Formats: sequence, C-alpha cells, structure tokens
Amino acid sequence: MRKYLIGAIAGAALMFGIQTGASGVLTGTKVAGEKTVNYNGKSIGQAAIINNTSYLPVRAVSNSLGLQIDLSGGAINLTEPATTTNSAETNDTSTTNDSEAAKIYEKLNEVNASINTINVRIEPFNRLISGLTENDPGYAAIKKSIDEFQAQLTDLQKQKADLESQLKEFTKP
Repeated sequence: MRKYLIGAIAGAALMFGIQTGASGVLTGTKVAGEKTVNYNGKSIGQAAIINNTSYLPVRAVSNSLGLQIDLSGGAINLTEPATTTNSAETNDTSTTNDSEAAKIYEKLNEVNASINTINVRIEPFNRLISGLTENDPGYAAIKKSIDEFQAQLTDLQKQKADLESQLKEFTKP
C-alpha cells in the first residue's frame, strides 16, 4: 500500500510541480494572443499579448537592433556596443564581433532557460524525497532522478561559465 501511495505522490509531483516555478505580476494572466514581430521586413520573434499590451522578446529585439544585453544587478540593461570608425576593416571586424557576441548571448539565454527548467523540475523530487528514508520503496528511483537532474545542472553551469568567459573577450577594450 505504501508503495502505491509513494507512486501516486511522485506522479502528482511531476504533473503539478512544474507549474510552481512561475511567479510574478503576470502569473496566471491569460495570453490573449501572439503577434509576429518584424524588423526591416524580417521576423525576429513572437510578442505575447496580455491585457492589451505586447510583450516583446528582449533577446530577439536587442539582437536585431545590435544592442548588447547585460543581466547583472537584477535588471535587463541594453546598451549600444562601442564601435570604432577608423577604417572599413575595423568596422568589418566590429560587425563580425557583434554577430559572434549575439550568437553567444543567444546560446547563453538558451542555457539559462534550461537551467531554470531543470530547477523547476527537480523541486518536486526534492520535496518528495525529504519525507522518505533510504529503505522506503521508490526512494532509489527518486534519488536517481535527482542525481540525473544534478548532473544536467552541473553540465549546464559549466556551459554557462564558458559562454560568459567568451563574452568577456568581446567586451575587453
């Protein structure tokens, strides 16, 4: 009987636990629709329409406008990259560097999203296992899932550190 109860709790945690990660002012607010965002005739992403307000994807818009994104200090800071106009060759190099930096920013955004997703997914398992002992049925399977999530997080944290290191190379004077 206890085995079935633990299985039911684990199933419920998986099914409903993913929703617990969202928080903020717009939590629970219904998205009324989506609109394609175009810049110079090129689609750069989808805007969510919530309460008659368009919410644009900051990363896609800033990349399209050639802006740099800094996520430090709990805010999203957009800045124009410093460019030099000494020669056409310098401008070509700057454009290439901006393009490479934009690709790294995009990859960093994907890695951060993956980290957040895994953190949301692992939370119910951690809550579930905290009430169990090693002898309880299902403990080993839950522990294995947690260990797999932790391994993924470790790999993603390494990727994040590498990408941040690469970005620092672009911001050196």
